[in-house]
Amino acid sequence: MSHTGDRKLENCGTRPYSLHGCPDVRLFDEDHEPVDGVRVLRDGASVVGGTGADGPALPLVLKPGEGAWVGLVWRNTVEAGAAVDVPYVRVRAKSGADPVTLVPELDLGTAGKLGVGPWKKKE
Repeated sequence: MSHTGDRKLENCGTRPYSLHGCPDVRLFDEDHEPVDGVRVLRDGASVVGGTGADGPALPLVLKPGEGAWVGLVWRNTVEAGAAVDVPYVRVRAKSGADPVTLVPELDLGTAGKLGVGPWKKKE
C-alpha cells in the first residue's frame, strides 16, 4: 500500500519568498533521534507515480499570502524485518531556512524509502 501526505508553506512575510527544488527532510524517532535505514528520495515518483508529488522542480516565488505545497510518498508494506515508524519529520523549506518539526506519525513499513516531491504553487 502506498500513501501520500502533503505539507503546506505560506509566505507570512512582507517580501517575496523564493523556493526551488525539494525541501530538506530529516526523520526522527519518538526520542527525537535520527532514524537510520530510510532513504529520503527527492522525487515522489521514485516510490510511486501519479500522486502529484512528482514532476520537475521549478523555481517559485511566493508573494505575501501565497502558498506552496510539497508531497511525501511512502509504502507501508511489511515484508522482511521490522517496520519503521517515524513520528517526527524536520523540514527546512530551503537551505538556510529555519527548520519546522511536523508530527505526521509516518508508518513506513519495511520499504525503507520516503519520496519527497518538489515544491508546487498552491492553486
